[in-house]
Amino acid sequence: MIILDTGVVTELMKAEEAAPEVASWLRNLTEPPLTTIITRAEVLAGVAALPAGRRRDRLRARAEAAFDLLGACLPLDIAATDIYGEIVATHRQTGRSFHELNGLVAAIALQAGAPLATRNIPAFEGLGIELVNPWEAAAG
Repeated sequence: MIILDTGVVTELMKAEEAAPEVASWLRNLTEPPLTTIITRAEVLAGVAALPAGRRRDRLRARAEAAFDLLGACLPLDIAATDIYGEIVATHRQTGRSFHELNGLVAAIALQAGAPLATRNIPAFEGLGIELVNPWEAAAG
């Protein structure tokens, strides 16, 4: 089981134009990757913020197609919110800033005990999550 962060999902939305190393990495996974409700919300909010028109419609369709290809969309549950609270407290104590949505994705990954595929490794370092960068990962 592996969870895809927002950047990996948006790369998947590029279809034929996706980075070849990411496409290869995804093809070589032995089971369908997962995503989170946070990533889904972030991607769809980004699409919705675009001006109405063909581009937004095309990206909405690509987003839906990408989510359809993925396995489960993990929820934000009570256990994950407890973990999120710990992440926030730890970051405040160390003076390290972070994006709240990344904290929620991290909490879901920790609660699920799953690695996280992301290009944004620094945002998740030090949280106890196994991190994989599909742009740099060896195939398989």
